[in-house]
Amino acid sequence: MPPGKVLAALGLPAGAKVMCACPVCLEVADGAEGWLVVTSRGLALSGPDCRARLAHINWLEIERVAVRRQRGEKGRRVGTELVVHRIDQSEPTRAFLPKADHHLVEVLTERLWASVVMTEHVKVPGGQIRGALRRAHDDELEIQIIVPPELDAEAPEVKQAVAELGQRLGERVGLTPQTW
Repeated sequence: MPPGKVLAALGLPAGAKVMCACPVCLEVADGAEGWLVVTSRGLALSGPDCRARLAHINWLEIERVAVRRQRGEKGRRVGTELVVHRIDQSEPTRAFLPKADHHLVEVLTERLWASVVMTEHVKVPGGQIRGALRRAHDDELEIQIIVPPELDAEAPEVKQAVAELGQRLGERVGLTPQTW
């Protein structure tokens, strides 16, 4: 478990339960420099100075998490790279978990996927938009539509596809139109 000053600096919301934690490196290197903390509501990452490198973010703010096993010489496992992609399409946050065990990766993956009720992709000129119906920690439902940065979100065909996808996802679970 990380020191109390790390937990305080990470901005954990009231009622969030720490499910697991792991020392991390901010780059692939020897020795731990910070902590990854997975809670019932999201995750957070501290740096070497115990300050938040990624203040606690809720599962609904995370689009996806990539977990890649890292191999060293002779194919030996040397750790795990974690890449957190946010809904707002900002620069992903990366960390290297030198001692991550299967339990941490399983909890991280399970908690993220537990927030996803359904997803749908729609092709538009130049790419595709993604929609998801997500469940918050308090069981409230939220519709998220992601327009990748390479698409023009103001293009009429993209705007129309966003509206139709949001409507369709909401109707599937009985949400009032335009409440998303």
